Amino acid sequence: MTLRLKPASARRILRTRPFFVGLSEPSPWTGYLRYFERNQSAPVPTLHDLRDLRISWSAELGRSLGIFRLGETGEGRIAHEIESADYFPVDPVYSSALKLFVAEEGKHAAILGNMLRELRQRPVEQNWTYRLFFVARRAIGLRVKLMVLLAAEIIGCECYGLLARALPSNSAGAALAGIQKEEKVHLGFHCHFFYLLGRNILSKTLWRVMYETIAHAACISVLIDHRRTFRKMGVGYGEVIGRFLRRIAQGRQLLRNGCPHPAIAEAIL
Repeated sequence: MTLRLKPASARRILRTRPFFVGLSEPSPWTGYLRYFERNQSAPVPTLHDLRDLRISWSAELGRSLGIFRLGETGEGRIAHEIESADYFPVDPVYSSALKLFVAEEGKHAAILGNMLRELRQRPVEQNWTYRLFFVARRAIGLRVKLMVLLAAEIIGCECYGLLARALPSNSAGAALAGIQKEEKVHLGFHCHFFYLLGRNILSKTLWRVMYETIAHAACISVLIDHRRTFRKMGVGYGEVIGRFLRRIAQGRQLLRNGCPHPAIAEAIL
């Protein structure tokens, strides 16, 4: 016979029964940690034919890739700050998974940097949308910083997909599609954090309102900043807005229901 306990009952037993002190609840982050550990060994894609790419919007492509490369950097501080967090759902497994997430974002930045070199485009050093994200990540609390990262995944899921679609027969398109696939899992990872964090009606409402505000603001800023790239790609504002709104709706659903495993994010996003 298997004894099943509700999480609240298990925590109460751990607090009040010294002889159970060696027990602990299974971490909700084990699946994500294993996913990030597997991805560590994945090879960096080669861009053997990007230098031969002949498109009329190479300058716009280079600028957008440069801005996205900036956005994939600068998250190391969060990996350090998480060590001092002592509230649910942060645990040692989550801390390890978050550090590997940051490393994976750094890998994305390296891939985008390689694309810029192959395109003979100079890296973008500063950008107003990047500064907005940078200030938000530095100036406010850890949980809000994680919400900003969540909003950035909304952007990544759509923009990398659009760029990959525009470069279907080039190795860069395949590399961007690979980044998009990983960004979808990142979105599920962050949404599950806030699903677990919202343990009562008030906190759930707070995080959902914050999500809607930050996600919509991020999408508007990207729509403005990359408008020339979208136009050169032949993608209208209506399509971009529709994609962003659908992705925001998916994130809203994950905040409500959770995303406990990377396979779920890969299947539904």
